[in-house]
Amino acid sequence: MNEVYLSLGSNVADRLQYLKNACRHISEISSGEVIYSNIYETSAWGFESSEFLNMVIKTETELEAYVLLHELQKIEKILGRISKTIDIYQSRTIDIDILYFNNEIITSPYLIIPHKLLNMRMFVLKPLNDIDPNFRHPGLGKTTCDLIKECTDTSSVHLFCEFKGI
Repeated sequence: MNEVYLSLGSNVADRLQYLKNACRHISEISSGEVIYSNIYETSAWGFESSEFLNMVIKTETELEAYVLLHELQKIEKILGRISKTIDIYQSRTIDIDILYFNNEIITSPYLIIPHKLLNMRMFVLKPLNDIDPNFRHPGLGKTTCDLIKECTDTSSVHLFCEFKGI
């Protein structure tokens, strides 16, 4: 069984419904309990747009990392995500990123785990802290709490709602 942490975000139309739909689809590929963070409203990171709703979930899956990535991309497509054609940030119905996969470090042209920017994004660290403040980043060796203390991201991140699941 593989323990995974996923970051979800949406800034188009009914953002909360997109998060709920993504959680429902993710629960179908999970092999264990799904733990949900609170949902936070955050300013866009890296580009100008409407505000995002962001959350993190922790679950278990029997899928290997690359298969999980493929399944998550299928969920994004089902929920109307337009594939990136250029290397810039853009608005999206749903974005699902793998933050951690067990304690593995994976570096390939298709997949980087831990997510290479998670320690620089408060909109990821705050919800991650809801779930596991003591999880230790396998590359940096620091806990989520430590990463929050060191994060220089000053973007707006406010509690939108508590989320108990689908």
